[in-house]
Amino acid sequence: MDYRGNQQQQNTQFGMPNKIATEFMMQYGQDLVGQGSQVVNQKLGSFFSMSKIKYYFAVDNEYVAKKLAVLLFPFARTNWHVQFESNGTPVPPRSDVNAPDLYIPFMSLITYVLLSGIVLGYDNRFDPEQIGILSSQAVFWLFVENVILSFVIYVMNITNNLSYLDTLAYTSYKFVGMILILVAHLIYPSKLLFYLTFAWASVAIAFFLTRTLKVQILAQPVSGYNYYSGDYSQGTQPKSHVSFLLFIALIQPLMTYCLTSKTIFGSILF
Repeated sequence: MDYRGNQQQQNTQFGMPNKIATEFMMQYGQDLVGQGSQVVNQKLGSFFSMSKIKYYFAVDNEYVAKKLAVLLFPFARTNWHVQFESNGTPVPPRSDVNAPDLYIPFMSLITYVLLSGIVLGYDNRFDPEQIGILSSQAVFWLFVENVILSFVIYVMNITNNLSYLDTLAYTSYKFVGMILILVAHLIYPSKLLFYLTFAWASVAIAFFLTRTLKVQILAQPVSGYNYYSGDYSQGTQPKSHVSFLLFIALIQPLMTYCLTSKTIFGSILF
């Protein structure tokens, strides 16, 4: 009887904060989605045409399911070429799973922030201000990453078929793996499981980006090159292109580790 009484008391003490934190995060998530959509339309609309932005959100449920499968299990896929219309414009993401999109990155970022809040709640570290800090940190480092990549592309004169929105989409796919890590921690909190899921997410995103960007960076228009057929020669490209490709692929696990370990353990583990 005493054990049951103590157990019920513990559930009352720790269950209520977790429930409150979860309810707060759900409401916060709904508000964040609405506000985030307005910010995306306003901010991106001031730099890019709306028709170009709408292209990256032209997705459907089938595309999202297939894309998530490719992001988490990319190893068996062999075709990484983006499809094009007869006039040379890329087909929308809903018609080509290899096309970059911003819908999955946007929703993944929001989901990552919400799950981070739930993790903090379960560990009795929840603070509404932390949610703003987590989201700001994620967006800030994503912005810094893309600024650095744009600077490196300019300085090293790396020819590629990537627009800024393409780069933003590809570098934001890391949040899918980060969600996997947080979900695994919520199911079974363990350092071993954290490192296992982190290893899988890191290898998956690195493999995905290496295969995807190989077509965009190494396969550049050269004499006799046919972009639509997918034929290319890596031998004509300088080593800087290969180094840049590896840099993009390897920086994703670093950012994933820093953001998730700080959320789960309260500090970055080395």
